[in-house]
Amino acid sequence: MIGNNPPLFDYVPPDVLTQGVESTRGFLRAVALAQETLVLSLTGLNISVLSPSITDVTQLTSLRMDNNRIETLPPALYDMTNLTSLSLQDNKIDHIGTDLLKLTYLNHLNFSDNPLAYSPKEIVAKGLSQLFAYLERIADSEKTNALDLDSLGLTSMPYDVQRMTSLTSVSIANNHLVQLPDMLPLQEMTILNLSSNSLSSLPTDFGKLTKLQDLKLSDNKLAYLPLSMALMTNLTRLDVANNPFESPPDEVVSQGLHQILDYLRSLSYGSSSDDIDLRNQKLTKVPVHAMQFNTMKVLLLDDNDITELPEDIGSLKELKKLSFTSNQVPRLPDSVGKLVRLEELIADNNLLETIPSTVADLRQLRKLSVRNNRISTLPPDIGGLENLTDLDVRDNPLLTALPLELGRLEALSTFWLDVDNITFPQPEVCLEGPRYTLKFLRVLFEATRTGRLDLSSRDFNLQHLSIDEGRFTNLTELNLAHNFFAEFPPFLERFTEMRELSMESNKLEAIPVTIAQLANLRVLDLRGNHLAVLPKEIG
Repeated sequence: MIGNNPPLFDYVPPDVLTQGVESTRGFLRAVALAQETLVLSLTGLNISVLSPSITDVTQLTSLRMDNNRIETLPPALYDMTNLTSLSLQDNKIDHIGTDLLKLTYLNHLNFSDNPLAYSPKEIVAKGLSQLFAYLERIADSEKTNALDLDSLGLTSMPYDVQRMTSLTSVSIANNHLVQLPDMLPLQEMTILNLSSNSLSSLPTDFGKLTKLQDLKLSDNKLAYLPLSMALMTNLTRLDVANNPFESPPDEVVSQGLHQILDYLRSLSYGSSSDDIDLRNQKLTKVPVHAMQFNTMKVLLLDDNDITELPEDIGSLKELKKLSFTSNQVPRLPDSVGKLVRLEELIADNNLLETIPSTVADLRQLRKLSVRNNRISTLPPDIGGLENLTDLDVRDNPLLTALPLELGRLEALSTFWLDVDNITFPQPEVCLEGPRYTLKFLRVLFEATRTGRLDLSSRDFNLQHLSIDEGRFTNLTELNLAHNFFAEFPPFLERFTEMRELSMESNKLEAIPVTIAQLANLRVLDLRGNHLAVLPKEIG
């Protein structure tokens, strides 16, 4: 019968009606009694909404509705302004709004065991006075568009902040925030203070808050600033002190706002163009952030104070140009050989002492410049750079000898070399220019493979021959005709496999007796010299 009484549906919560007659009667008795006692307790009745039968008793001083299923609080609840005690423990309430401030006589409040997904639990847990203080700040900001939530022990950004889209100033300093939610609804902000929290990162689109003029991020745990901050062109003040930054590095941070934004713009542009330009940023190391762009094609690090290239630079598989001139790098990591698409490697004005043998794997390399370093030797493996057209090794005073394998570089058209310090090849070769130097080395290198060395060309005008004898132990033929030798090379007797030797048209006046030690020699051409007698040992 009760179920067919429409007015009762409006008065008694449906959740109670479905439990039967006894539950309904119990509910009605409790409400009737509350009219007299001004105390209403409806616990454990599975109620999901506050019906008018409850909120109409506006003179209530105590309302207890623990262990129900209430999700939202109706506006009518806040008209019960005589309430001194309100308990809604163990329900499904997710938000407490500023309307709660209307209950000015409230001295006891219990919202424990509710999800409170959109209200700061840490504030609620501290009790009524702390919650009211928080709600008062929220209410005030709705009038002034300036919100101050400093020093409240917050561990996350309250939902109330995100919905207040007209805010122009927000300060949540000296709390315990570990991350930020989506901040984009707050597009009107010009001032944001997040200092003295525990933020380890910022949202990737954080920089879209383009109206910001004053941003404080000091005393957090930030390792990176998002590249999107390059969009914050209205910033006039940025405080990021006391963060363990990896990017931007400390040397950039110490230069202030404009240098930080320039740095972020360089990386931001590079993330879309695949060209990273970090020149003249006073860097002491390659930023970790820069190494994350696996599609990068150009990396410019010139005019910094970098002391080391990271080993993982080899992970930049698409890199075509690497330039780090005017730094303080003492070595190239072996992993540089993994840059298989590299076409230009420019390392002038550093402290390089060697070039790693792995450079031989850079088969696409066209330009290699290591001018003004401390290089003492070039690796023989450099001869494997079959596409190299431009090589500059000037201003390396410790470099005194060139490897024979340079002669393999048939594509090399531009070769810059300081001849003053070079002892091999000998000066008369180097003085003829790079083309002749490479030709000389090419002839020598081929001889190590064939056993036949022909330096009879008048291009070289040799007066003596200085070579690494150990590379020519298989030499069987040596042609030094049409040069300017005044005496035999002193090491000839050690080429014991030699069968043919031509010294035609030189300036010889004598033959060393040691020539007789060449037991396998079958042909000796001495025409066109100034020999008076032959040693009896070969006579």
